[in-house]
Amino acid sequence: MDSTNSTEKINSLKTLSKEKLFNLIKAIVQKLGYSDIEEHHDVLTANYSGPLSNHRHAFIYLDEKLNASEHTKAYQATIENFSALTKIVTFFIFSNNIITKGFQNDIKNLLPNFTIDFLGRDDLIKLIEAYLLDFWKHDDVQLLNYEKTYCDSIYGDNDLKKLQIFNEKYDRLLQIFIEPTYHHFYEDKSTNTPVRKKVSMDQLVLNKNPILLSGNAGTGKTTSLKKIGELLINANKTNSEKKNLPVFLSITEIFESNYELIKLIYAKLSSYFTPEVDLFEEYNVIILIDTIDELEDENQSKILTQLEELHNKKGANYIIASRNHEKLYANPILKTADNFSIEKFNNDQIKRFISNFFLNETSRADRLLDALKDNRILEKLPITPLTLSLISILYEENNLEIPATITDIYDNFNSVLLGKATVASRVEFIDSSFRERILSLYGLALLEAKEHTPMSKAEFYKFFENYYKDKTIPIRKGNLEDALEHLIGNTGILFLKDGKYVQFSHDSFMEYYGALEIFKHQRDKEILFIENFYDINWQNSSFFYGGKSKDMSNFLRNVVDKVKKASKINDFFMGVMGLGYLMQSLYQTDNKLRKDGVDTAVNLNIQAHEALMKITGDDVAIFKNYKLPILLLMNVFYFYENFNSITLREPLSLLFEEYFKQYEVSKDTNDGYKSLKLALTLNSKRINETKALESLIFNSNITHDPSLILLTDLALEMEKTENYKELKKVLRRDYHKFSGPVKKLTEIPASRLRFSSYDTIRADRKVIFITEGKTDAKILEHAFIVLTEGNIPYWEIKPAGDESGGANELAKLLQNSSPVLGKEQKYIGLFDRDAKGLQEFNGLKNFEFFENHTVKKHVNYEIYAICLPAIGDREQYIQEKQVFNFLEIEHYFSDELLDKHKKLKKTSLPGIFEIQGNKTSFANEVLKLSEPRYFTNFIELFERVDKITDMEIIYSS
Repeated sequence: MDSTNSTEKINSLKTLSKEKLFNLIKAIVQKLGYSDIEEHHDVLTANYSGPLSNHRHAFIYLDEKLNASEHTKAYQATIENFSALTKIVTFFIFSNNIITKGFQNDIKNLLPNFTIDFLGRDDLIKLIEAYLLDFWKHDDVQLLNYEKTYCDSIYGDNDLKKLQIFNEKYDRLLQIFIEPTYHHFYEDKSTNTPVRKKVSMDQLVLNKNPILLSGNAGTGKTTSLKKIGELLINANKTNSEKKNLPVFLSITEIFESNYELIKLIYAKLSSYFTPEVDLFEEYNVIILIDTIDELEDENQSKILTQLEELHNKKGANYIIASRNHEKLYANPILKTADNFSIEKFNNDQIKRFISNFFLNETSRADRLLDALKDNRILEKLPITPLTLSLISILYEENNLEIPATITDIYDNFNSVLLGKATVASRVEFIDSSFRERILSLYGLALLEAKEHTPMSKAEFYKFFENYYKDKTIPIRKGNLEDALEHLIGNTGILFLKDGKYVQFSHDSFMEYYGALEIFKHQRDKEILFIENFYDINWQNSSFFYGGKSKDMSNFLRNVVDKVKKASKINDFFMGVMGLGYLMQSLYQTDNKLRKDGVDTAVNLNIQAHEALMKITGDDVAIFKNYKLPILLLMNVFYFYENFNSITLREPLSLLFEEYFKQYEVSKDTNDGYKSLKLALTLNSKRINETKALESLIFNSNITHDPSLILLTDLALEMEKTENYKELKKVLRRDYHKFSGPVKKLTEIPASRLRFSSYDTIRADRKVIFITEGKTDAKILEHAFIVLTEGNIPYWEIKPAGDESGGANELAKLLQNSSPVLGKEQKYIGLFDRDAKGLQEFNGLKNFEFFENHTVKKHVNYEIYAICLPAIGDREQYIQEKQVFNFLEIEHYFSDELLDKHKKLKKTSLPGIFEIQGNKTSFANEVLKLSEPRYFTNFIELFERVDKITDMEIIYSS
């Protein structure tokens, strides 16, 4: 040790507080083998166990630099009095200063019947060097003990290590950490443009806001969280202020603690920190939470609410990993969270991973990489650290050729795992099919269980005892319990979590084996994949199920029919993702049917955009200030990420041709947007089908549409393909022509452009509901969503006219809409029951009454007009003279609510009021209401619309 380091260590010890010195002594004696350590003011006592007997020793504190002449009598009395109480005769006197020889001799002479030893500054340094080398990082011994345990556990509790085929030669897999590609998605305030910025893990560590870290299964979310904790700990070496205290919480721990986070955090830290330590006051607590996607909404909200409270009241920060971040990110609690994503491994990362695995075996690494490319597995499988590990082990074991789908990989993996199972001393299996059946039955049982919660060991045994009660068990030796015990302890597919829960070592095993059970043994339960398609685990399982056959026309058709009926924002996102990956696993299924699946996903993707546009008007929405091009770009890339596969090239191309022909005729922005979505996906580096995007840019109206030219320009910047420069040149040629609209699109928030001429991206709906003005449309849409518990309306709603609107514009639109009426489409116009509304309603030509003098229908077309019905407590608003009618949409709210916002103005008629003031501000207040009781009066109107459209909707009241 050089003199500089020696001086630093001496200074570190000398400046220790009394509390930290005591913690240091406790840590040292613990390392020396002492137990049952107790603190008595300035004395520590501890048991030392020898070969033949136990002894209790005392460690007495001296708090100043000592010499032979100072306080020896006082310390003599202290030792004698303490010995009289405790019967201890062996004492160690410790100090963080030098204890002089003179003082040591005086104390020994005064206490001849005691065993006295001394631990001065230099002695402590030697002990630290031998037993607590981490102490030189910083002087918080309690934190050091926790840090060591945390860092040791990063690789210890690894899913791969639980695999039976995992042995010492695969330890290198545990040490391979290829940092994933992280992206931060945000809006650049200075340029009003979306930014998808590549960042390092260090930037995640330095981020001071809560983080939502998203990524698909196996991309390394859990490992990333743990590594972030390790980097936070490393930063404590140089951090002179508050030290970092990362706490990793698994979903099982959270579930077992009944979702009480503070209780769980203290339980995890109690063995390292004394009760006197205020953890949140003394440390920067960073809570690292593994995915909570599979929990019910209520429990997710409970967790997020607690995190918000810990963040706001105690200053704790948190990072949540998620496979389904769209749903979590829509929660208002996460509106301040920064959005980071983990991307799939790129080719360079794959190569580095495999090269690290096959270290010094270049030819084998190259052969595996070639096999991955030749079988196009890189396009068909989300390549992650987990799947690469599985593939590498399989290749190492059997030199297997890499199969075409993820199902094939798991089939091979399953056969290797179960085929190599060792025979236990108490049980022998006849064949691997019995082991596989146990796993498949359990996988399906967990898929069917609430929140897919694993069974306790006792429940696990009982479940199979009941199942095999009247069946012959194919076991040569031992009983069913022995077989189950063996499966838990030896396959690596199951393990005992926290000594209590029988859990799959990774969710993908639960999903794979559940799919296997239905495919092989319970085909009548195929309907469960369809019914639960929006559940992430069921959805993943459906990919395995489809991959068992690769050609399942009826199954795909049924899933598409299910997804077409999606009506909630989360279902839109889940439906797009699910169809993308399911159709990849069903790559041998008829391409015309898969084309229908892509078409459904496009429409669903656009409905998700519509829902986000609606949300932009909510005050609490995180998207409130987002610009329209950003929302459209987010929408495009969500589709792109889930459909960017070579296996989907044919259905994507077929549908593009269909969309493109339609766009050439219509020149409609909506048709152009759908064509662009597919063209950008086909143009990706992975599919590399450039013809579609080139046709769109060189030979269509897209360069004359400000919304689409801006969107295309942004998209090309984010994915620079080989034809990037040529395409950009054509775009830029016409870009300047639309400086006015482009400025408006990039400067005005999307919420203010809704229902304007720029808000043209719409899903294909059969029912178009048209109102007199924008505020009517906003109110009716929100009322429907609240009354149906979050369902997006099955009708498209829009105001008559871009700006002014009104009854006159509505009447004109209905009279002249027959030429643009689509096949099987219905137009429904809603007139206020006021003087102008009645005038226009009654003046409609070629319309006849359809129901109760409030609904009219065009004699030749599916075009309807509704005059606002007078609800029960507004019957007085029906007046014989047209001029005395004042009923408007706002009258459907209670007088109490309208009075609160000063909306009622007296008329000359008793009990009849006009609506006054700014309707936009009132509509914005209505968007904040989320209880059905405010909107009960709207049910009567909606039921009239439902009758016209032959829909049966259940409304809350």
